Amino acid sequence: MDIRHLQQFFNELGPRLEMAREVDAQLNRQLALRFNVLDYIRTSELGLSKVIADLLNPKATHDQGVLFLEVLLRLLRDSSERGGKPLCIMEGQRDDWQIDPKTVVVLRERSIDDDLLDISGRLDISVEFRNAVGEKQCLAIENKPYAGDGDGQVEKYLDFLNKEYPENHSLLYVSPCGELPHDKSLCPKRRRKARDRGQFAVMAYSGRELVTEAVSNHESDPRLDYSLADWFRKCRTASDVDRLRVFLQDAAQFCDRHFGGAPMPDMTQDQIRQFLAEPRNLEVFTEVIRHWPEVRTEIVKRFAYRLAKRVSAHLRESLPQLGDLQCEHAVRGYSRFWTPVRVFRGDWRELHVDIRMEAESLGNWVIGVATGPTEFWKTLNTALEADLDKQRSSPGWPWFKSVEFPWPKYDWNDLVPVLAQETEADGDATRYFLEQFGEVCETVVPIIDKQVLRHRTAVVSRRS
Repeated sequence: MDIRHLQQFFNELGPRLEMAREVDAQLNRQLALRFNVLDYIRTSELGLSKVIADLLNPKATHDQGVLFLEVLLRLLRDSSERGGKPLCIMEGQRDDWQIDPKTVVVLRERSIDDDLLDISGRLDISVEFRNAVGEKQCLAIENKPYAGDGDGQVEKYLDFLNKEYPENHSLLYVSPCGELPHDKSLCPKRRRKARDRGQFAVMAYSGRELVTEAVSNHESDPRLDYSLADWFRKCRTASDVDRLRVFLQDAAQFCDRHFGGAPMPDMTQDQIRQFLAEPRNLEVFTEVIRHWPEVRTEIVKRFAYRLAKRVSAHLRESLPQLGDLQCEHAVRGYSRFWTPVRVFRGDWRELHVDIRMEAESLGNWVIGVATGPTEFWKTLNTALEADLDKQRSSPGWPWFKSVEFPWPKYDWNDLVPVLAQETEADGDATRYFLEQFGEVCETVVPIIDKQVLRHRTAVVSRRS
């Protein structure tokens, strides 16, 4: 495409967007349209699971009984019937459902440990209740807004549910845009079988493209044709409590903004629609959109690469007592989950140990010690717990701390211009992460070195 056409396209679009932004800014001052309460609470996987589970729990503080649970079950029934195969927990239910709140038990992080099945793990959300004929049923929800699956993870959940509720269970897999579980987590054959029996379905957080296409796909496609954002909106309509309605609207907007693409203000949308309606602009617009994901990925990688170089230089200059540490950038494959920086020594690698910084979302960054699935994890965890006052750990992370850089509340796409600026020179974000990463390294490197040396000495002693 002629670069002059591209330049003219943006030159003409710019003034119209500027005018629209001025109008939107005036509306925002009066109506606070961009304000969202979920920007100020924990929206990690566990935080989002808590929101979903509490809304489904008739005993929770919303005091709406089974209202939100019944909304979800109706949507599940209607969506799965449109897809050609109702979920089995819908069988025997009437239009005027009367679920007894006393029979509903909602659990988060429910253990599925079973020695006979040789499985272990935790279900994100489990909703147990009685159907119209008094049979015990379970709607299980595996919440995957950011991370991927472990090997055999979803199959283990289905095995557990098959044992506990042989004919009366359904597993709902909730992913950003309706992505299916990885084949290593649930093989296609098992997925089709569970779908055909009405025991498995996939729901998107928003992901309009996959959601709207699901009905037209093959009858064994487990994706539903509505999203978690749609459920929040339906709950808002069903409730007559203003405080809840505001929260539910914010929850729906959060899903759309973070998982389905940030919605534009009305005036901006109008100006863009009018501009793109002109035939001469369509070709250029198509070309820009086609390349945008590649441009975004490239900018994120450039920021990560520069940050890794700056961390390496910072450690050499400011903390020479730590010795020679290798530093690399490793942008991972998730659009909202990435690892800009990893630091390690050569003798750490065989134990799969490094110090890393990860971002699960803009407001949820962590810096800490990461290890592979080895016995050394337990040893290092014990040592870090003994030497550090504040201990936070999880599988794969013997110790970590949350760091909260005060980003403006950008979507990942909106953040790209900010990251682009910081690829040229240090900005506030780069300086902040250098300081935080340096503090962590100064604290944990001596502890890791000591435990690695002990481990290597013990291995040599056993071999001799």
